[in-house]
Amino acid sequence: MEKESTIARAAFQAARYNFHVGPVEIARYGKEIITVLGANCQALASDVLGLPPDYRSAEIYLNFLNLFEIVPHLPHLETCQPRDVILLGPGGIQDYRKLHIALVADRDPESGLILVEHINVVDGCYAISPVDKVLTNKLHSVIYGVRRLKSFDHI
Repeated sequence: MEKESTIARAAFQAARYNFHVGPVEIARYGKEIITVLGANCQALASDVLGLPPDYRSAEIYLNFLNLFEIVPHLPHLETCQPRDVILLGPGGIQDYRKLHIALVADRDPESGLILVEHINVVDGCYAISPVDKVLTNKLHSVIYGVRRLKSFDHI
């Protein structure tokens, strides 16, 4: 059973990137904050996956509540499925709160490339991009891990 996104996807698609507006702020001030101030990648992931507001990139990466399974992804992302979480950043990150979250959206039917959806500082807004393009930016050049939500029954 797939849980529906609680915030209209259109709100995220029209949102500009704002580092300071994540899932905690949306839970506190309401979804209208997205259209006024924007949102960050953690807000999008939290909403799409139905995560608790305080479960962000570090919690997904470290998997404190055991909500995710680790998806083997090296050397390629061939095992990725829609809604998988790709955690990215520049090389050398030790503070996992700084990881960028991109969600696997689909595969491009023509090229076969994995497409990810994310709200990011590079584009300044919501984007669906080939993961290969995302990896060319030094802010997102290293994949730290891929996670797959186990079941919505855990939340």
